[in-house]
Amino acid sequence: RDENGCIEYFPAVDIDADLPPQSLDENVVTIIEKWENLEALRDHLNAPHMLAYKEKVKNIVEDVSLKVLQEA
Repeated sequence: RDENGCIEYFPAVDIDADLPPQSLDENVVTIIEKWENLEALRDHLNAPHMLAYKEKVKNIVEDVSLKVLQEA
């Protein structure tokens, strides 16, 4: 949250809630982030520390997906 525009962020993992149609994936970590605006998110994704992080973990990360949402 030290980054400009970052409201909050946290890692989350699946739990076995025994609720259909949930599928449990024990090998997935989801990072939930809330940003003040799209510009702050774009700046974050292109920040030097994020580019260095992506390079550092590229051999252990199998897949990355991004979903940008807004409150309805």
